[in-house]
Amino acid sequence: MDIKLTPYDSKLWDVYRGAYGNVCEMVQVVMGDLEPSSNPLKLRRLDPEDKDNYRIVFDNLCENLTHQLSFYDATYLVMPYMVKLLEKKKTENDFDWQLTIICEMGICLATDIPTNMDFEIKNEDIIESYKTSVDLFIEQTKQFLNEHMEQLQSLDDNTKSMFVTALMAIFVDREAAFTLILGAWEESEIFCNTCECEGYISFNNDFDKDDSDEGLSDEEFFEVSLKDITPASSGNDTYNWYIDILNKLGAENEAAIIPYYYGTLACPKCKTTKPVMNFIKDFYAS
Repeated sequence: MDIKLTPYDSKLWDVYRGAYGNVCEMVQVVMGDLEPSSNPLKLRRLDPEDKDNYRIVFDNLCENLTHQLSFYDATYLVMPYMVKLLEKKKTENDFDWQLTIICEMGICLATDIPTNMDFEIKNEDIIESYKTSVDLFIEQTKQFLNEHMEQLQSLDDNTKSMFVTALMAIFVDREAAFTLILGAWEESEIFCNTCECEGYISFNNDFDKDDSDEGLSDEEFFEVSLKDITPASSGNDTYNWYIDILNKLGAENEAAIIPYYYGTLACPKCKTTKPVMNFIKDFYAS
C-alpha cells in the first residue's frame, strides 16, 4: 500500500484545519523539513515535563488534532505523515518515539467516530489516502507490539494505560476507546434508550453523586456499580485478543475492568438488558 502526502504548499492545509488553525508548519517541523522556533508556545500548558522545542511542536500538533476529544479534519492530512514518521523512527530503532506516536495517534483515532462528525469530507483522494494510512498504521502497531513486548511490560502504569487505550482505538473499538478516555477508565454516564432514563456508572465502586444530577428524580436517574453488572467471561476473537494483550502487558487494572464494560446490565427502570458499553454509547449518541 502506498500513501499520498499532501504537499506543504497545498491550499488544502487552509481547508483541513486543526483546533487552532493551519497545522502545516508543525508537520514540517515534525518531519524534519523545518527547524522549530526558538521558543514555541506550549499548547498543553499543564504539562509539567521539560521538553525540547521539537517535542513541544509535536505535542502542539497532537493537541490540534485531539483538543477536547473533538475530531478535526486536519487529521486527514496529518495521518499519512505520521505513518511516515513512525516508519522513520522504526528504522532508527527509537522505541520511545514509536511509543509516543502510537499513543497519540491512537487517541486521535478514538475521536474519529460518527457522533463526533459535524462535517462531510467530499475529496475522495484525501479520504482514500487517510484510510490507507490508517491501515498501514494498524500494521505498524502490530509489528511494534510483537517486537517490543518486554519493553512495553516495563512501562510505568500511566504510560501503559495510555498505550492500551490507544490499542483499543486502533484494533478493537474506537467508540469504546473514546468513552474510556472521557471516564479515565473509572466512570461514565449511561442512557437507556428504551425508557429514556439516565444513569451513572462507577467502575471503582467509589460513587459520589454529582451535584449536576440533583435535579433528577430517582425514576429519571440511576446509579450503577460493579455489583449490578454480570461481567463478560469471553467475547469475540478481537475482545479475547485484547484481554490477552492486557494480561501480557501486565495492565492489571484495565484487564480487570474490561469484562465489566462488556458485561451485561439490566436497566433498573424498564429491565432492558444489554452490554454496559451499549448503555454508555447510547448516552453519547443521545
